[in-house]
Formats: sequence, structure tokens, C-alpha cells
Amino acid sequence: IDVGDCIILTGGGTPFFFDNMETMNHAGITIYLQMPAEILIERVNNENETRPMIAGIPENELGEYIRENLEQREKYYMKAHHTVAAHEATIIDIVELIIKDKLIRFK
Repeated sequence: IDVGDCIILTGGGTPFFFDNMETMNHAGITIYLQMPAEILIERVNNENETRPMIAGIPENELGEYIRENLEQREKYYMKAHHTVAAHEATIIDIVELIIKDKLIRFK
């Protein structure tokens, strides 16, 4: 299916499984929105029942689980064409990167 120019947001596990990162890099431009583990922990702490990968993990073990997963996955995420320190960037910064690098075309 050809969907034309579009932006696809994946879950954090998507680039980690199979050869998904290579497939995404081949299909288009990829951006890794890099986030420190502490901020990720804070963000998901109240969502552990709605996120299947962390459902049932006790709050006192969640930080270690997030850190371990991030460490395992980082080498795959770093294969993206661009890395943005998401905790320091605004949406406008990211849009400007996309426009500047002509990652998408505006019609």
C-alpha cells in the first residue's frame, strides 16, 4: 500500500524486533526521539496498567526494567538517520529539523 508522504510513530519496541530498524531506514527517514530513563520512568509510572509491556511490574521495579530495556534497545535506536534529545527539544524544533533536512515535502 502506498500511503505517500506521512509520519509514522512507532512504539519503543518496534525498532528492536526483527529487522524493523533496517526496514524503516530503507523505507524512509527515521528520527530517534531520545529520552533519559528517568524521564521515561516518570512518564510511564502512572500508566503501567495500560501499557502491556509493563503491566504488573511493581512500582519499585519499574525503574530498573525501563533502564535495562533502554540499554538493550539503544543500539537499535541509534541506527536512526537522526537523533533528537526529545527532553530538550520542542515540537517546533523537531518540525524545523524535518523542514530543514527536507525529510518531508510540503505540497
